[in-house]
Amino acid sequence: MKLCKLFSKGAVLQRRQLIPVWGEATPGAVVKASVAGVSAFGVCSSTGDFMLRLPPIETAGGPWVLTVEDLSSGEKTEIEDVLIGEVWLASGQSNMEFRMGTSPVQLNEFREIQKDPSTLRMFNVGQCATSAPQKDCLTGSWMYSDRASDPDFSAVALWFAYKLREKLGVPVGVIHSSWGGTFIESWIGRETLMNNPEVAPLIRDYEQRLATDDIWKEVAANLTAPSRFGSNVKGDPGNKGETLGWAKPDFNDSAWIDFDVPGSWTDRKLAGNGSVWIRKEIEIPAAWEGKELELRLGGIDKHDVTYFNGVKVGASGQGFDEAFWNVCRFYKVPAELVKAGKAVIAIRAFSFIFDGGFGGRPDCYALVRIDDPEQAIPLAGTWKFSVETDFGKVILPEVSNLARPNYPNTWSILYDGMIRPLVPYAIRGAIWYQGENNAGTREGAIAYERLMGDLITDWRFRWGQGNFPFYMVQLANFRMPYSYNADQHWPTLREAQRHACEKNPNTGMAVIIDCGEAEDIHPKDKRSVGYRLARLALHNDYGFEDIVPGGPLPKETAIETGALRVRFENAQGLHFKGEPRGFYVAGYSGEFMPADSVTLDGASVVLRCAKIERPLHVRYSWSDNPDGNLYNGEELPATPFEA
Repeated sequence: MKLCKLFSKGAVLQRRQLIPVWGEATPGAVVKASVAGVSAFGVCSSTGDFMLRLPPIETAGGPWVLTVEDLSSGEKTEIEDVLIGEVWLASGQSNMEFRMGTSPVQLNEFREIQKDPSTLRMFNVGQCATSAPQKDCLTGSWMYSDRASDPDFSAVALWFAYKLREKLGVPVGVIHSSWGGTFIESWIGRETLMNNPEVAPLIRDYEQRLATDDIWKEVAANLTAPSRFGSNVKGDPGNKGETLGWAKPDFNDSAWIDFDVPGSWTDRKLAGNGSVWIRKEIEIPAAWEGKELELRLGGIDKHDVTYFNGVKVGASGQGFDEAFWNVCRFYKVPAELVKAGKAVIAIRAFSFIFDGGFGGRPDCYALVRIDDPEQAIPLAGTWKFSVETDFGKVILPEVSNLARPNYPNTWSILYDGMIRPLVPYAIRGAIWYQGENNAGTREGAIAYERLMGDLITDWRFRWGQGNFPFYMVQLANFRMPYSYNADQHWPTLREAQRHACEKNPNTGMAVIIDCGEAEDIHPKDKRSVGYRLARLALHNDYGFEDIVPGGPLPKETAIETGALRVRFENAQGLHFKGEPRGFYVAGYSGEFMPADSVTLDGASVVLRCAKIERPLHVRYSWSDNPDGNLYNGEELPATPFEA
């Protein structure tokens, strides 16, 4: 007998719903499953596959033993340590994949409050991009939220589950299935995508190309390629700077330009992808001489080699490794290298795609005495900067240019490999954090609204549980701050996310426009994200009417004499943090200009502009990293929007 891997030791089963159980046994045999005092029967097909559904179990708790028995052969499987509680699916790209251990500060904060590891569990679905639809998860197991496992858990999903357990007092399980750097199209079933008129022709063209000899030569080359990002990326050409002496303390860097750390060299247009160097001279106190130090660096994007007084003290990443993207570095500086007086820290960073920079918060950059961590030399601020190799800006092509067998950015491939094997495991709902990949072009951002609706509809149909709750995370603020920038694409994608929620029932959106980091596409604050998702679930699905589900959402606009009124929901305690910012209005010309009069009126904001006689349209927080400051009484931010 073989059960789906989801039915394994430590599983959490959804309470108050039918519980599907499936697997393989003797062809034609009757199979019985039992747990927590309920039982159900099923009959195996001619190939031995069976599916049965246990009656709903009202009361949460456990541990129980799930018993599945082949009544023909007498073979019995017992799954121990099974809990009854709440189960959620968590999926998306890198910000959902972002591990708790990537942010040591939040990991420690979580460990301080986590008191019962056994009732908070996660199943990490192994990444699987295969052109053959999978019946079962290739890898994965249920794990407790304990000190050994927490660092490898999705941070967003773990904070979400923790808040649910705290408020509900029942076990919570999360099935986590995500993959960084992926498009939404990879996560939607083919049948649904073929009903999308924008996507269906692209899929047909791709499938026709699969019948040609040329594409199989290309496929064979790509299957052995070192990168999953396609042929447009280039590998590290080698550390030329070290050969030129750039790591040495006596190297003359006076001709190098100044560069503020944290900071992105791509956003500041100092270089494209490739390799750069930064250097900083510091003064080592006499009392530090001969002491072992720790060099703490924020999330470098993507690989680095780091030197202290010309000696390499650390390195992270090689080739096209994704494990160290925007991950904090902690490098030991041996005591014998620490001398009083001048010291030089030099860092070579290499980024082969997307952005390149030195991310994280300023306080993430410091040189610390290991024997007395309170003694630290801050390293944020001005460094010297030089470009070693410049590839130009390397971006991820659209799915149509990337698609190939066994490749994660191919239509439906992650649905087939990482979602289909989970269906129809009983869940309460799903949380989703994705969109960065689809925001690369305006066309892609606009198309996201339909695709998001396609994914929601597709998953709900496959699970057969009706319109289960589906909560998404709106893209955070990122890149150089602008009050308004109509040329950027992230505002358009955020608006697509908002409209997808409006058009699809039983959905919601966690607005995190105040949680991002200008220099880091993977902001470290995942607690706020998880907690805001939990607000939606607690209010909408668990009856906590006193919990405000989110920040202000535009409900309607009304044209008044010389003004435009925007009415909001979730607007109790509506206020600005400081002078009003972020509102732009347009008249008949369609040209947006800053509102020079912004007035609060209960749950409304009234906008005027002296240069526009009749305001007709409004945009709020319309840039990749806007400065809008409208909040409700729960200190939750208003969503960016256009109306």
